[in-house]
Amino acid sequence: MTITDLLKAGLEYYQQGNLDAAEKNFRRVILGDSSNIHGLNLLGMICVNTGRHEEAVKLITQALKINPADAQAQGNLGLAYQHMGNLKLAESCFRKSIEIGGKTRTIFISLGNILRESGRASEAVQVYESTLKADGNYPECWTNLSQALVELGEFERAFQAVSRALQIDSSLAEAHNQMGEVYRKTFKYDLAISAYKKSLELCPTLYESMLGLATVYRESEDVDSSLEVLNRLIELEPRHAKAHAALGILKEQVGDIVAAADCFKKSIELAPDAVSPLYHLSQIKGRIMIEEEILAMERLQKVTDLSSRDKSNVHFGLGVAYDQQGQTDKAFAAWLIANQSKAERHPYDLNKRTGYRDSSIAYSKALIGRFTGSPAEDTRQLVFIVGMQRSGTSLTDQILASNTKVSSLGEVGYADEMAVQVKELTGKHYPQGLSGLSQEDINLLRANFLGKISQSHWDIPVLIDKTPMNFQYLGLLAEVFPSAKFIHCSRNPMDNCFSIFKLAFADDQDYAHDLKSLGDHYRLYKGLMDQWKEMYPQRILDVRYEDTVSNIQQQCVRLVEFLDLDLEPEMLEFYSTKRLVRTPSASQVRKPIYKSSVQAWKKYEQHLQPLVEALGDDLAL
Repeated sequence: MTITDLLKAGLEYYQQGNLDAAEKNFRRVILGDSSNIHGLNLLGMICVNTGRHEEAVKLITQALKINPADAQAQGNLGLAYQHMGNLKLAESCFRKSIEIGGKTRTIFISLGNILRESGRASEAVQVYESTLKADGNYPECWTNLSQALVELGEFERAFQAVSRALQIDSSLAEAHNQMGEVYRKTFKYDLAISAYKKSLELCPTLYESMLGLATVYRESEDVDSSLEVLNRLIELEPRHAKAHAALGILKEQVGDIVAAADCFKKSIELAPDAVSPLYHLSQIKGRIMIEEEILAMERLQKVTDLSSRDKSNVHFGLGVAYDQQGQTDKAFAAWLIANQSKAERHPYDLNKRTGYRDSSIAYSKALIGRFTGSPAEDTRQLVFIVGMQRSGTSLTDQILASNTKVSSLGEVGYADEMAVQVKELTGKHYPQGLSGLSQEDINLLRANFLGKISQSHWDIPVLIDKTPMNFQYLGLLAEVFPSAKFIHCSRNPMDNCFSIFKLAFADDQDYAHDLKSLGDHYRLYKGLMDQWKEMYPQRILDVRYEDTVSNIQQQCVRLVEFLDLDLEPEMLEFYSTKRLVRTPSASQVRKPIYKSSVQAWKKYEQHLQPLVEALGDDLAL
């Protein structure tokens, strides 16, 4: 066969998915002509598709030495680097391909994907949208646009984008998977489960959908189903590092800390350059990081092309490790670096936040007494546990959930959705939209909230929503649910704010990434809570973290009296309660009361002056 015949036959095999036969033909091509750029390039792509990325780079680089202006080869080299995790070089190759004429929609979507993986979702959106202007019937691009929009928190636009993808091609498994992601992120768990299952029906080996399905089962507290999916995935693909990491998260949240650590270590073994399992391993309360794990994180922090999220998480993990070793200067430096890029990308706007607080108070006060209609009959006592993050809300929730008459939803976004619905009902954003609410609107908000609650909680007399940030909606919640009660958790401001600073909070939680911002935000939060307590004095119970750890029995008595419950011995042994805990405190609430977190900020006092100054008169409770 001639070189041309071999190339033609190899390409046909390649398009049919017969990579072994295709590879044999392409190897015969370059054996007969070592400078055949088509043979080198196509063989390189087979190596990409079969996980031999370093060989792929070598082959495609050889082709580019012969013809540097080969746009397709530049793009293929970018794919090889992308699969190796070298995002910086991948981006460079994709941009070079476009520069020299590779303006196919595939190369643009590859560039968008790299930008998204690098934590630059806004730039990715621009690339995807530009591509769709040229070709609006590109379902894969609509799907990826939806992914980027989800990362930006623009869920309505994300839903519209993936819906467009499915209109174009309803058989695209990846689009159904993305629809599952959108539903999961907006707490529509039943719809998310259906979308993931549809994706797997179309493509049973789309492991990303299996991970998504396992995650939504976990988030909806269906532990058995989540475990079943993860075990099935690991059985199908034993070397799937992300599946082992996901199993570790599930094990940690149900309280099996030893198994969780083993899962994270297995994930690290399979993917030594992955940051996530190392980070999760570092966050297990009471576990000491070993030297090998610290060295792995120190190696990863030197990798130049990590995404911004991975860079932050590596330093958050190192902060914990150095703190365990008593190296306070190194620990604080690590936490500072971890937060720095987040603070730069999402600066805290004190004036805007102050205006929001003042408006929330003013418009909420105007709600009082406006609605006389009785709510639909509901014998359950609804309780909202609120406060700053890391103020003891998870501990309080775990103590109460140990009572046989109490069930907890954990942290859900139902109140956030209620605030969005205010805009839909009145045409004005929360809190300004509160002035336009009618009795019918209030009834609808109540029905929508209650309608999201799983049947498994319906027969329990007391139901908790433990979402700390609900303190910002307390006025609205109090009017929508006239019989609801609120437990306000508080903690020494220095301990509270510093504890937040040491954890990887979401980028858009802008107050969490800078010491001065934390102090400013704490003062706004305290001022808002003071107003709520004036407006609803009989419905809010203050629970101080320090009081709980110094005398848990006394605190339990206060809690049960407030909620008209009986004190049960299990509440004092809350750490033995078997339930899913989906917060950063998952491993902490599995331990008996300990006091080491009280005044923990003191050994870092020299580094915390910006926080001290920002707190001012609110420095102490």
